[in-house]
Amino acid sequence: MQTVDKKLKSHDAWALFLSIGGGLCFGTSIGIIGGILGDEKFIGLSPSMRGVFSASAAYGIVIGSILPTFLSEIFGRKPMFIFAAFEAFIFTALISAMNSTAGCIIMRALAGIGSGALSATTPAYSAELASDKWRGKFVGLIRVTTMGGVALSQLINIPFNYVKNGWRWFGIGLIF
Repeated sequence: MQTVDKKLKSHDAWALFLSIGGGLCFGTSIGIIGGILGDEKFIGLSPSMRGVFSASAAYGIVIGSILPTFLSEIFGRKPMFIFAAFEAFIFTALISAMNSTAGCIIMRALAGIGSGALSATTPAYSAELASDKWRGKFVGLIRVTTMGGVALSQLINIPFNYVKNGWRWFGIGLIF
């Protein structure tokens, strides 16, 4: 009878970290818009402009999720993951510095490119790192943490709806 080692190896721990972090990052980038559009600065936008604002991240996510298909083969999954996380971080931070709706939409779309690249790279890179025993669990965990990120961003929105210019605290999602 063989004994099964139930401890995580270092590469398994890294795969677990990537699965949780990648999922939370993607989820928060999708869900945080509810708090932004509720701010008094954006309440007066026309319904079509609110739709463009809300969907701007999705436009970037579509582009970003296609890029790793080609770039991961050239640069590798690890550099692609690091670049995507850095890109999403920078443009998410820049959103809170924007003074115009157009600037916010552009920054949100650019941040979406990083989030989309993370959503495409994370499962492949996590599966590449994880042991056979953990691979399926970690890839499945990405979906769970994505929805957890959406829920968490909605909770983050609540207190900032009571703060003047609370939408500028959008960068709080950078923690993830």
